[in-house]
Amino acid sequence: MIEFSDFRCPYCRRVQPTLAKLLARHPDEVRLVFKHFPVVSPDSGRAAVAAVVAGWQGRFWEMHDALFALQRQPLSEEAVLAIAGDLGLDVDRYRRDLRDPAALAFVEADATAARRAGVTGTPAFLINGRLLRGAQPYAAFESALALED
Repeated sequence: MIEFSDFRCPYCRRVQPTLAKLLARHPDEVRLVFKHFPVVSPDSGRAAVAAVVAGWQGRFWEMHDALFALQRQPLSEEAVLAIAGDLGLDVDRYRRDLRDPAALAFVEADATAARRAGVTGTPAFLINGRLLRGAQPYAAFESALALED
């Protein structure tokens, strides 16, 4: 399952518990691939880059959770660096990596993939080759998983 998401989108945040439940109930059948589609605000792109860079140090999912938790707060570089420190990242490296053009290129490649898949907003999911749009209830995900290609 591919998730196209934006850390500043309230609907993306809202669907996270549903996804966690789905993954817990189907640990051997469902694999979640996160793709960045920063469309909500200028902070969306900054948040996506922050997560990518955390991933370079093996802490993508931890940063993912922290960014969603702080969604309603302004996203300054200082805030992101504080999160990186709290996660035990090498903050000096993290600071340098935030400016690496490869991080933004990674986010842009994800956004391009989203547009090619027909995604116009967040959250959106590709499940068994089908597009599921929005913060759907758990049953909609179960239903999409049950469909044959």
